[in-house]
Amino acid sequence: MSQILACPLWFSVLLLVPVATFLTVAGGLAVVMVTDSFQSILMLAGMATMTWIGLEQVGGIGQLFQDIPPQRWQLLRPASDPVYPWHAMLLGYPVMGVWFWCTDQTIVQRVLGARDLKQGQLGALFAAWLKTLSPVIFLLPGLYHRLLALHGSALAGTVDR
Repeated sequence: MSQILACPLWFSVLLLVPVATFLTVAGGLAVVMVTDSFQSILMLAGMATMTWIGLEQVGGIGQLFQDIPPQRWQLLRPASDPVYPWHAMLLGYPVMGVWFWCTDQTIVQRVLGARDLKQGQLGALFAAWLKTLSPVIFLLPGLYHRLLALHGSALAGTVDR
């Protein structure tokens, strides 16, 4: 909000805190659920748009696979890899995922705020399915930017600013 309206961050925070507090107190979890649903749709639409624009800018999916070195696509790396060894991927990330989904306050709050057990289970499963989009949301835009920066695209320059 501070960037869109060109106002200081502290002003945006002071403006949004009472609005968020009022909505939560007045509407309870129902307002939180509606807001989360709207934000999810917005984020998915933004991610899809960015994926589409990025693919067009790099010349399509074929060009993306051709220009990105093969090691960048390798998820399971040798045990000797200093940053992402295979055992960290297979043993560490599932533990972190279970920890997140079972102890994160926002996830637990939404499950506990469900209408009934079935709705809570379906909501958690749907959210987990949405999490499978994470590689598209995080990986592809980074790869697009790398390719565009290497090729000196004007679009990559605007992202760096």
